[in-house]
Amino acid sequence: MRIEQVDVRHATAEQYTAINELGNTLRAERLPDDPPMPLDEEIRRLQNIAPVVDLPAWLAWDGDRAVGTAHLEILRTAENSHLAEGHIDVRPDDRRRGIGSRLLAHLAEAMKREGRTLLIGFTYSTVPAGDAFMHRLGASVGLATHTNQLDLRDLNRALLPLWQARAPERGSAFELVLWTNGYPEEELEGISRVWDSMNAAPRGTIQMEDFHFTAEHVRDFARADRRRGNEVWSMAVRERA
Repeated sequence: MRIEQVDVRHATAEQYTAINELGNTLRAERLPDDPPMPLDEEIRRLQNIAPVVDLPAWLAWDGDRAVGTAHLEILRTAENSHLAEGHIDVRPDDRRRGIGSRLLAHLAEAMKREGRTLLIGFTYSTVPAGDAFMHRLGASVGLATHTNQLDLRDLNRALLPLWQARAPERGSAFELVLWTNGYPEEELEGISRVWDSMNAAPRGTIQMEDFHFTAEHVRDFARADRRRGNEVWSMAVRERA
């Protein structure tokens, strides 16, 4: 088995295909209701990462078959220079062969080079192997989160006109605005301040400072979305005053 580092912004066709195929295998296990990601969409996603994000990545090969992948997500912001997000995925039928541990060693070495001391990872209830792996490493649970899904077939659509009828009275001090594929330049500072409000979200026991995204960050993320071919609808609530 060999492990190679991958420049995801400028990977080879073989590497992109391996990342996509392996990712879809893991996505089907983790989120069985979600469709697979098409290869061309995967390539656009990886080639158009916002400049504020560094994404060193590795692929594990068994012969000509990709069996695992790992990457670090490093935000180049003024805050939280001590942490990074780490992601390790191993093909289900290749687990318990030491592949995850070998990939983790590459993440740890990259963390050391970066001078970062806190590695944050995620596990999913649909993939018990991830939780078992983290327990074997001696990792601690920093924050438990939940994903809620709304089946639109069960939605009581009769409620929607009632909500809309009450809205002018209850929300008369506010208006809704809709932007498509980016934001007006004059709104970037305000949007960055709204993003800052997410610093009030629960953090559990994770030792993390407040993040502060600038107008330039907002512009870069919107530009990356457009280059990926995503059509993004952003609705905002604005106080009329």
